[in-house]
Amino acid sequence: MIIIDSHRFGPPPPYVPPSTVLRDVILADSPFAYFELNEPSGTTMVNSAPGGANGTYVNSPTLQGQNGVTESSYHTVFNGSNQYGYFAPSLGSPTALTLECWTVPNGLPSGTGVMSNAYSGSNVALEIGAGLPSGGNIKHAGTYNGNWTSSGSGAYSTGTVYHIVGVHTGSSLLLYINGALIDTVGVGAVPAPNATWYVGRRHDVYDQTYWNGVIAHASLYTYALSAGQILAHYNASII
Repeated sequence: MIIIDSHRFGPPPPYVPPSTVLRDVILADSPFAYFELNEPSGTTMVNSAPGGANGTYVNSPTLQGQNGVTESSYHTVFNGSNQYGYFAPSLGSPTALTLECWTVPNGLPSGTGVMSNAYSGSNVALEIGAGLPSGGNIKHAGTYNGNWTSSGSGAYSTGTVYHIVGVHTGSSLLLYINGALIDTVGVGAVPAPNATWYVGRRHDVYDQTYWNGVIAHASLYTYALSAGQILAHYNASII
């Protein structure tokens, strides 16, 4: 007969959900703003980055109050018609930027933004979203400083989780989807960002301005995430 000494081995470790692991990995990389988008109610879009200012939900997107990143019933659902969130950090003049989020598209519109810097009348520092002119793509629409510079696109489908990262290094735009580099294109310096940033809509008013689907773990970094960091974030979301 085998006797197991429970005091020696101790109880099994507690279950740690993927979202908790992901949160820790993201915060370890010092985002300037980090919105888990897991509020159960209200209009406040909580910023989990230390010392970061909160944002605001507009027109009552559906708040799920849960932490998963693998099911469309989790996190905040935007209707594609008029719902979005915004925040207004004081970024200064960054020489590099990164936008990151997870999304489950509920529709395939063209020209919408998942995350974007508001159009200032002359600049858009960075945007990630669906490419023009046809739907069915995720496109790092990049940056505008008198002219648009955009990366290539990766196809997406409704009901599927995607990790999307757009990076402006100061000389290149990079698009990553699900931890893999999709495209790189040369570009000039980062334009001066407008104070307002959006979650769930594009940089300006357009016939398909708003994102239709779930968005989770939306982050803004004032530096260029490395390929290794991006892959680590993606891997943390699927364990």
